[in-house]
Amino acid sequence: MWLALLLIYLLPVVLIILVFFAIGTAASRTYRVAKRAYGDVKPYVNELTSKATAAQQKLEGMSQRGTKLTETFEEITGRIAFIAESLQETTKSPAGRLTEFAGRFLEEAGPGR
Repeated sequence: MWLALLLIYLLPVVLIILVFFAIGTAASRTYRVAKRAYGDVKPYVNELTSKATAAQQKLEGMSQRGTKLTETFEEITGRIAFIAESLQETTKSPAGRLTEFAGRFLEEAGPGR
């Protein structure tokens, strides 16, 4: 009778202890496998990180070159505008009008002058 009572009350406790032990064993195996996998993958992650950093630096360099190129084009545009304005002023000046008038006069005079 005592044996039957012990089995009825102790069997569920033993089963619960076995389940916890099985869970703990599976967790420890999973931890060891994950730690080993992390060790295998870590060099690839580090390499990928270094490549991403290098790509970011190259992109920043390209951006700086683009900014400098834009500044150069703006400077060239300003110089062309200055040259065009200078030419306009030259053609509107009295000396420019005089040379234009002299050119027309010589043209009308012809080759024999």
